[in-house]
Amino acid sequence: MKKKISLDPNKWRHFTAEEKKKYRAAYVNTFGKVGRPPMAEVEKAKTITMRINPEVLDKVKARAKKEGKGYQSLINEILKESVLSKKAS
Repeated sequence: MKKKISLDPNKWRHFTAEEKKKYRAAYVNTFGKVGRPPMAEVEKAKTITMRINPEVLDKVKARAKKEGKGYQSLINEILKESVLSKKAS
């Protein structure tokens, strides 16, 4: 007969620090390093804060959704394209 699992989180058994280290090591040995690989310094984006006209933002969000990408990525592409085309001129 199987033991019933309690739905009350206060009755759950929690891993000890030693168990966490042991299981983490086993995971890493099996699947490799855990987490996102580090990005090259050149690839990292800078975080900024700016105000955008709501009408413009709505249009960008609609276009991004239509193209299946994030609106921030689309804004970045538009700015990059604009800046790089001006640079060549």
